[in-house]
Amino acid sequence: MGSTSKASNLVQKGDLVEAEKLCDEIINFDSGDAEAFHLKATIRLKNKDINAAVKNALTASELEPENINFRLTLAKAFAQKGDRERAISVLVNAVKQDDSNYACWLNLGLLCFDDRKFKDALASFQAAVSVYPERPEAYSGAALSLFQLNQKNIAIEQAKKALELNETRAVTLCLLGKYLAASKQPKIARFAFAKSVNLDPAL
Repeated sequence: MGSTSKASNLVQKGDLVEAEKLCDEIINFDSGDAEAFHLKATIRLKNKDINAAVKNALTASELEPENINFRLTLAKAFAQKGDRERAISVLVNAVKQDDSNYACWLNLGLLCFDDRKFKDALASFQAAVSVYPERPEAYSGAALSLFQLNQKNIAIEQAKKALELNETRAVTLCLLGKYLAASKQPKIARFAFAKSVNLDPAL
């Protein structure tokens, strides 16, 4: 097993201190090891050291600009830093390079939604659905975007689709309750709200 693979396994096990030590050793030996910088960025994100995460993610992406996963981590780092514009730009370029990456489309949709660009968010979520129609998250995002665009009936259908794929998604149930309430279906709305809170009392 290579050193970066060992470091990756340590990250997955939650041993971030040893993983970063190993990454530093790798970089000291080979400053062009993009994966080591990417792992350091991942570790720094987990440790909420956002500036260091951005720095390492940038280095990884510069060393391997064709690596979509590196760009996704960079976008997440920019987003956590509060630089939503650069995060969106990174993901827009990423999906231009590879339009079959579900995670990039999904995260682009989430960022656009947070930026109140609801049409762009909807387009991104729909692209994510076309890539991976078996996953519920993009349907939930599309539902929320449609609701913001005042297309409530279609929003409800998208939320229902998300629940068909995963009926235990508390957030989707909560959103569906809101849509149903807004559409004057209070009995079903109350059921959706009650079930969502039962799954996650924090809601």
